[in-house]
Amino acid sequence: QQARLSQAILAQGQQAQAALQHQQQATQNVTATLQQQQH
Repeated sequence: QQARLSQAILAQGQQAQAALQHQQQATQNVTATLQQQQH
């Protein structure tokens, strides 16, 4: 039971990390687009 619980927490953490990286990538894309428009 304990092992299954910690596995679930670990999986949630990995999902959160992946979402965060996706968010950062999206932010970088927006920044790059804005910079292109300024030039």
